[in-house]
Parts: sequence; structure tokens; C-alpha cells
Amino acid sequence: MAEIDSTKLGAFGKQPPDQNFLSGVKFKFQIRKLPNVVYFCQDANIPAVNIAISYTPTPLGINLPHAGNKINYGDLRITFMIDENMTNYIELYNWLRGLGHPVSLDEYAAMKRGDPTSSTVFGGLLSDCVLSILDSDSNANLNIFYRNCFPDSLSELTFTSTSQDTDYKTCTASFKYEYFDIEPVI
Repeated sequence: MAEIDSTKLGAFGKQPPDQNFLSGVKFKFQIRKLPNVVYFCQDANIPAVNIAISYTPTPLGINLPHAGNKINYGDLRITFMIDENMTNYIELYNWLRGLGHPVSLDEYAAMKRGDPTSSTVFGGLLSDCVLSILDSDSNANLNIFYRNCFPDSLSELTFTSTSQDTDYKTCTASFKYEYFDIEPVI
């Protein structure tokens, strides 16, 4: 029996250089417009990504799939603990309200002024954010940069007097963005 030349196997003949697994609890989320949310962030996701598919019909009745030219990104979602003064919740609420239905032009202008470093696209109404993935030594390993984000939803808060335990409140916010980049930390 002939021996297989491992140099001709390509990726099949190689071991990965890093055999540590990704931890789901080692991350840090940052967004410029929401400094009070960052500290209390408990969950963040890397959204789903898919590409539109086009099909070419054949005489045999089979539609052949082809990669399309439009990429679709899912929503960025974060869950955070709410501080007792609701500072972080109000921060996010004010951003949403300023985008969607300010009561006055002054309120809209104040929302824009809230972050002088935010994107100049759409008059500073958007903000970049970053999800830093930490390695097994808790050092930043990868950064996922979400470009030109804005919130599109904020979950409800329910208060009840019938609970026997202290129920610390969390909130989930959903964001739209243009795209994201994944960059290694050097």
C-alpha cells in the first residue's frame, strides 16, 4: 500500500495552531454613546450573517443556486443590568426617543450633542461599538467593530410586588448597524 504524502493534503494534514476553545463568558462590550451601559453588560452577540441567493433555472427543472451580491446582517443585541437610578436605561431610552420622536428640537439637539465622537453620518446620531473577545488569559484577542449603530428596540421592564426574592432587573436592547469587521488585537 502506498504511503500518503502529508504535504499534498493541504489543510487535511495540519493541526490548528491554537487548540483552545472560545469561552462565552470572556468578553467586553463598549459603545461610545452609552458609557453607563458598558459596565453592566451581561450578554452580547455576534449576529447571524447571510448572503442573498439567486437561482438559475435549468431545462431539467433544477434551480442552480449562486451567491448573490447582498449580505444581510442580523441584529446586535445586548442585555445589561439596570442600576437603581436607571441611568443606563434612561441613556438608551433617550437615544431611541431622540431618533424616533423627540418632543422638541432642543431634545433632538441634546441627543446629538451627547457624544461628540460619534459618527458624522446622519449628523452624529449613530455610534460605533466594539465587542472585544478575550482569550483564555482574559486578554483582548479579537475585536468586532460594529459601524454606525443605532438602537431600534428596548425591552420592557416588569415590576411585581408578589416576588419573594429580590429580582434585579435586566434589559435587552437591539441595534441596527451598517456592517461589522472582525480584527485581531495586535
